[in-house]
Order: sequence, then structure tokens, then C-alpha cells
Amino acid sequence: MIDRSVAPVHKEIKSVNLDDYELKYLSNGIPVYIFNTGSQNIVSIEIMFDAGSFNQSKPLVASCTNALLMEGTSKYSSQQINEAVDFYGAFLQTDISKDVASIALYALNKQLHNVLPYLKEVLLNPTFPEHELQTHLSRIKQQFLVNLEKNSSIARREFLNVLYGDKHPYGRKAKVEFFDQIYREDLVQFWAKNYTSKNCKIFLAGKITAEVFKSIDSSISFPSANSEELNNLTKPSSAKKFKHFIEKPNSVQSAIRIGKRTIGKSHHDFAKLQVVNTILGGYFGSRLMSNIREDKGYTYGIGSFISPQKHDSYFGISTEVGADMSQKAISEIYKEIEFLRTTLVSDLELNLVKSYLMGELLKSVDGPFSLAERWKGIILFDLDKSYFDSLTNTILNITPFEVRDIAEKYLGSNDLYEVVVGSNNMN
Repeated sequence: MIDRSVAPVHKEIKSVNLDDYELKYLSNGIPVYIFNTGSQNIVSIEIMFDAGSFNQSKPLVASCTNALLMEGTSKYSSQQINEAVDFYGAFLQTDISKDVASIALYALNKQLHNVLPYLKEVLLNPTFPEHELQTHLSRIKQQFLVNLEKNSSIARREFLNVLYGDKHPYGRKAKVEFFDQIYREDLVQFWAKNYTSKNCKIFLAGKITAEVFKSIDSSISFPSANSEELNNLTKPSSAKKFKHFIEKPNSVQSAIRIGKRTIGKSHHDFAKLQVVNTILGGYFGSRLMSNIREDKGYTYGIGSFISPQKHDSYFGISTEVGADMSQKAISEIYKEIEFLRTTLVSDLELNLVKSYLMGELLKSVDGPFSLAERWKGIILFDLDKSYFDSLTNTILNITPFEVRDIAEKYLGSNDLYEVVVGSNNMN
């Protein structure tokens, strides 16, 4: 029997093992990253394309294309697809980001042969029915209009626009008129040019047998085709003004975004900057949370983050506070940044952050699906296992002096952009 009156022995995590993958290729040359691990007879197939919004030449086309892949094919209606996938206890979904789009299937090994035909249809023969497109556009247009009333949504849009400008794919803002300018043919053309074997990677995780791979090869080996050349290589054009206020009369709360463009995953300082970000606002025990939530009571939550994209990256701080406390909260944010840039972090605090980050790394490689997700964040950035090893080594060995120096180098307050959305009742 376990004596629950005695706390478990504390053990420091000294290393995290990132299990390697097996790389194979389908008959048509598509790379397949295989994570053959786990004890359950379940498999996940995620097919990823360089078909995010960065690749679109017309707003909303990439997201609409991805969303409508499952809304009807030359062989099945959306209802038939959904009912069949549910019947066999599987799960089929699409997803999209600024850089990539994906189709993912989760299924029991014994039912894989029953659901692969539906994945194949979604992948190879989507028809983008006109009535489904109009229904989708109506739904997302309504959601867009609702979000335009939310200070947090406005702040997020304006923040990216301030960092990248109107002409860059990361900064371009959607407008309500865009929803009336999307046609079925736009989706058909985008799909044909971007959802191709030359533009594709597959992540396969779970109990992967030779039979599973063979079945996938026969289902997904669509002909080779040249992908669309990127035509969105516009350089970011950050705003000249650093402070931006958007008034929303009678707002009870103000949404605040503070940040800047920063280094990406391939930079040798990136891992150190991740540690610095965690200390500042990257977890519940961070300095921003301790000060602005716990001590001052200005907000329910505040956090900082680094968002590495394929073509650029940015650092940000996000919170919502009472409108009358906006300026006080902003002042405290800058105080915490300056303190981190000028004063050595204590060994006690740094060791706590190290333990938290190592625990997060350990969780991120627990199980085949988590392992595939961790590797996905490496492979899609054209990195290798040395990135993970370097990250682990940095977390374990970074010193208070390095923390201060990195904060000084990358978190200078003179070039931080500030976006506030709320009423002008700022004290």
C-alpha cells in the first residue's frame, strides 16, 4: 500500500530522450516520418502541405480550401463521410496555420482499411460544393463580425498588422468585404496548385506495421505535380509608430498586446530566449502573473510568448485589464522587463523554471502522438535532433548572467510595439 502521508521523492530531470523516427517514402516520393511506438493498436496519419495562408494570393482562400476538403467529394457527400468515420470509431479533421495545412486521421488499426477510402477521397477528389461554400462563408463571416466587437480579437489583428504591415501575409487583416469575394473556382485552383505530392510530408504515429504502411501507400500515392511558387515574399514592414490605441467606447476592459519581431528556431540564441520568456510570462508562476495578477489584481491572466513561424517570428505579451487600470498594468509590464534586463535572476527562481521546462519537455515526448508533434515542430523548420538536444542542454545549464544578457539583447523596451484596445478611460 502507498503511504499517502509521505510526499513522493523529488527527482530532478537531468535529461529527456527524444526517440528518433524512421523515414520512408511512398511510391510517389512523399516522405513519411514514422513514430512506431506505444502499446495501443491505434494509428494517426497527418498529411501536411505547405498550403497555409502565407501561400495564398487572395485573402481567405487557404482557410476556405482546407475547411471544405471534407464537405463533399466526387464519391461521397459530407454526411456520408462523417457518418462512416464515426461508425468505425475514427476521427478525421483538417487544420491550417499561416504556413501549413493538414488532414489528419485517427483510427484503430483493425478499422484502418475501412476508413482509408474516405481519407483518400477527401485528399484526392474534393469537389468544394457551392452550397457548402456559401454556408461556410456565411458562418465565418458572422463569426468575424462577432469578433470585431471583441477587444482581444481587435488587438490581436492590429498587433500582427503593426509588426508586419498590410502587404505581408502575416500582417494582412481580413475585411468584411473579403467574404463576398470568394468563389468556388478560387478554392479549386488553390487546391490543385498547393495540395500536391511535391508539397507534402506525412507524419505516421502509433502501432505501424508493414501492412499499415502498405495500405497508406496505396491510398495516398497520388501523382506528382509541381507546387505553386511562393509569390508572397514581401518583406515585413513594421509600423513607424510604436504606440497604438484603438478606442472602443464604454469598454469595461482594455486588451493589451506588447511585443516585437524576434529570432526564430534556427538562431543559436532561441533556446535561451525561451527560458527568458518563461521567467517573464511563460507559465503560471511567471513574474508577470505574480505581479499583475497575484499582487496588483489588475487581470485574471497575463502571459508572454514566442511565436516561431516558418518565415519570421515574434515575441508578445497579452492581457486584458480593467479599462481604468490599463496604464498602470502597462507600466508594471515594462518594469518587469527592465528588471529582467538589469538584475540577475536568483538561483531559486531559475531552478524552478528549469524544472518546469524540463517537465514540459518530458510530457511533450510521452506517447507516439506527442512524440510526432514534438518532431513536427523540428522537421517543418528544417531542423534536426541537434535542435532538441541544444534546447535541453540550454535549459539545464543556462546561468543567471546569460538570462540577463539575453533579456538585455532581445527585450529592449525602446523597440517594443504596444497595442491597446479599449475606452479612453486610461489612468
